[in-house]
Amino acid sequence: MGSFDVSNNTQQGLTFTWMATDHIGVELLAATPFRHKVGLAAIGALATVRQLPPTLMAQCCFFDSCRKGASVCGRRC
Repeated sequence: MGSFDVSNNTQQGLTFTWMATDHIGVELLAATPFRHKVGLAAIGALATVRQLPPTLMAQCCFFDSCRKGASVCGRRC
């Protein structure tokens, strides 16, 4: 029947972080939609799949390096 294939798609994205406290933040990830074509080599394209940005994330910073202005803040929850 052939090999299964999914096309590759790369888009630029933006992130914005608001630190509610020194250790808790809210991050908004935004990008243009990602689109991938799915198909079989023998048949061709079967479907087009779109991923859904934007995404809202919570950040948890466990160390003192999370003070305002720090470029990298701990781990994400």
